[in-house]
Amino acid sequence: MQQYYPLSFFEKFIHVDLQQASTEQKHPDEQFYTHAIKDIINEKNKILERTGKYLYDLPGVPQS
Repeated sequence: MQQYYPLSFFEKFIHVDLQQASTEQKHPDEQFYTHAIKDIINEKNKILERTGKYLYDLPGVPQS
């Protein structure tokens, strides 16, 4: 079982998805890039949200 960490999405995207797309065709099509950009933005937002929650939950951090 693969352990999830905040940048695992990007590692898989670079090392698996992009390499697979480049071997299947010389230039991935516009649909591939549109879908990839949407996924990247969503993952970025998840990382920012989790990071904010993690920082907020640190002991000794004053809460307003």
